[in-house]
Amino acid sequence: MLNWLAQELHGRLSMPGDERYAVATAIWAKPIGRMPRAVVHCQAPEDVQLAIRAGRDCEIQISVRGAATIGPAALCVKAS
Repeated sequence: MLNWLAQELHGRLSMPGDERYAVATAIWAKPIGRMPRAVVHCQAPEDVQLAIRAGRDCEIQISVRGAATIGPAALCVKAS
């Protein structure tokens, strides 16, 4: 599902090992060991919709970051 999501996005999908992933997850509570499976860097409203649909279809917890603090999740939707 994440491969499909990466192909459909206007923005970008970052996963562990990617430089953007490290930057996007810098605020996570790393001591508890729960990090997102992926971060969606949205460039269009459709990206947010796709990410939420992918999370829902795969039963993945989602955290949406705008200007607020976020907690651990399996998929983080990062809206620019």
